[in-house]
Amino acid sequence: MAQAVAIRRLKSEYANLSKNKEPGLFVKPLETNFLHAHFILYGSLFYDTPYEGGVYHGVLKFPPNYPMKPPTV
Repeated sequence: MAQAVAIRRLKSEYANLSKNKEPGLFVKPLETNFLHAHFILYGSLFYDTPYEGGVYHGVLKFPPNYPMKPPTV
């Protein structure tokens, strides 16, 4: 039951990210598991820092009781 709530919430959040795209940010859940997503941050987000110009990849793992518990990165 809790996992269904988490997946419904994540689908809504992913749809919102798709509609309101942030330059330099890309997030995509796995097709087989919405509780596991990859993200890429492009260095343009880090203007005037040592990270400017880089490309950074990360993984978000959401617990079945998300949003009550935070994801791990």
